Amino acid sequence: MFLRKPPEQLYFTHQQLIQIVQMKSQLTTKLSLPKFLEVTAALDSKQKELVKSIGFHHLLDLACNSLPKQIIFWLVNHFDIPTRTFFFPNGHSFTLSSQHIHHVLGTPIGGQPLPKICSEDAKNLVQQETNCQGNHPTINELKALITPDLAGHKFLRIFALFALTSLLCPTSSDCASPEFYEAIYEPEKIISYDWSTIITDKLVSSISKFQQARKQCTTASLGGCTIAILVCCKNLYMCFHFFCFSLFPSQSP
Repeated sequence: MFLRKPPEQLYFTHQQLIQIVQMKSQLTTKLSLPKFLEVTAALDSKQKELVKSIGFHHLLDLACNSLPKQIIFWLVNHFDIPTRTFFFPNGHSFTLSSQHIHHVLGTPIGGQPLPKICSEDAKNLVQQETNCQGNHPTINELKALITPDLAGHKFLRIFALFALTSLLCPTSSDCASPEFYEAIYEPEKIISYDWSTIITDKLVSSISKFQQARKQCTTASLGGCTIAILVCCKNLYMCFHFFCFSLFPSQSP
């Protein structure tokens, strides 16, 4: 357990729960659960085996098709960036780590960091394989490319980029981020990267930008894998017992 106090002692007051339920959805996100689920549901057995080869196969078990935005908004506003900790009004706290992300998403952990430089070869290959209209492929363009005929290394590159753009590391844009191009350039190396830490770092960075935008009273879209924030619900389920939604089954360490 990741709680600092026994689960049976964890509670929110009735008033605090009502505030969460009634909180308006004051955030937007480019995380595209329905699109991701539509793609994974249509994969054939060979394509699923390819996904397994890059260590993203646990994502195929994703069962929730919507996000409780009120809870996410509330959690984000109780997140301390320097300590990466959620501090709750009832005195409890929860520190988010890459191990938690790995436990929930099943993504590879402990490998190489994300490459800092994207080669021209990687950029050109992505543009060539996606035939994107702009500088970088959009979520919809990537989704349209994942058909039953897509196979081999091209399938792995496009699926990995689609998963990163729509689910694992979405930004405030609809387009894929070129910072991932080098990591997917050689598909056999995709599994060697520390994706759990990459996802965690991108999420924390996105929450930080979102909090800063709110302080300046400007609009902002929350990037990062917001579904990962719900790792808290795996341990703080008593706070949100009135919400009926499914998450990933826990993965063995």
